[in-house]
Amino acid sequence: MSWLRFCYASASSRRTTQVAGDLLVLAWVVVAVWLAVSVRDRFGTLADRVREADGATSRLSAGLDDAGDFLGGIPLVGDGVRSPLDRAAEASAGVGASALRSAETTEAVGAWLAVALALVLVVPVLVQYVPSRVRFALTARRTHQVAQSGQLGIDLLGLRALTSLPPHVVAAQVPDAAAGWRRGDGDVVLALARLQLAHAGLDPMGEDLQRDGAR
Repeated sequence: MSWLRFCYASASSRRTTQVAGDLLVLAWVVVAVWLAVSVRDRFGTLADRVREADGATSRLSAGLDDAGDFLGGIPLVGDGVRSPLDRAAEASAGVGASALRSAETTEAVGAWLAVALALVLVVPVLVQYVPSRVRFALTARRTHQVAQSGQLGIDLLGLRALTSLPPHVVAAQVPDAAAGWRRGDGDVVLALARLQLAHAGLDPMGEDLQRDGAR
């Protein structure tokens, strides 16, 4: 028995609603993931720009070192000129290291923010929607199993319909339900069982009760 049978109702109108709901939830998840990835990419782009600043300061530091080495070779004045250049080179290298740390922090923040955004957008929807779909599938499967137990299954489903479905629904579909149940009317019990099958999303005129009803 295909599990898909129990995921969607046999009635076309109800099945269409379920399929549409599943597609909407799937589309929402896709949009949420896309937004999260977009946020992560934006922070990644910002981090790349910060790294470009790190590259510029590294080149500046290397240039200052080279200038210091060159000027340091000049007799008498070399040491006096090289000292400020060395300090400037160290400061530039420090700025570059700070920029690199900022880039890593920016990427980390972007990744965590993307995950948080995806969870905030997706989890509430799934928590509301998925359990109801799982309950429907489980109820349909269990109802089918009961229906396969012969006349006992028909009696149990009929009793379930009589005691759990809204009275106005039962009265509209099986007008003589209560009296028929009290006198043990097989046709009434079968009609109630089929009503319960339809409520569970199964085909009331399909193999579930047709085969068992013939026993």
